[in-house]
Amino acid sequence: MCGRYTFFEEIPSAELEKIIGSVQKSNPQFLAKSTEINPGDRAPVYFYKDNAIHIKLMLWGFLNPWKKGIIINARSETAAEKKLFSPSLHSRRCVIPAAGFYEWNREKVKYRYTLSGSPVYMGGLYTYYEDGPRFLVLTVPANQSVSPVHSRMPLLLQKEHIRLWLRDLPAALELLGTSQPMLQAEPMEQESAQLCFSSV
Repeated sequence: MCGRYTFFEEIPSAELEKIIGSVQKSNPQFLAKSTEINPGDRAPVYFYKDNAIHIKLMLWGFLNPWKKGIIINARSETAAEKKLFSPSLHSRRCVIPAAGFYEWNREKVKYRYTLSGSPVYMGGLYTYYEDGPRFLVLTVPANQSVSPVHSRMPLLLQKEHIRLWLRDLPAALELLGTSQPMLQAEPMEQESAQLCFSSV
């Protein structure tokens, strides 16, 4: 699963800095409390509407219809079969830009995953609730760079595939099965994982 991610890098990305600057003009409190994005936070998300790609702050986590809490991830292999996710997969796909994401191993050691010299673009879905749009991150089986720590990883898209993912359903369905890039793993300070959120 993907339970936390960040916008900040040691060498700032011009693209991520531009995104942060853009959303902070209308949302000055964005990222003021933390350098990490947690479930339930508002974060910038790319989506497609009216023949253009837009970026908007959305809440991370679909409301769980079966119990309290939120659903922050969905398995890419079964999203099309799930009533909660299928409508979004077909018409409300999104991209979540980040500097990197975090996973925890069985010993609760936190690892930061990054793509050298580039932001990561996580494929996701969004939908609308009374409190506004909410998104989640699609996950795929982990490749060799992540599997020593966790069995799942976010669906990562190449920058040149963002428009296809957002606009073209057949292309998006093909991208669900593409191989994932090898990432750099960095162990962080020991910290307990937040395990109270759902992934289905």
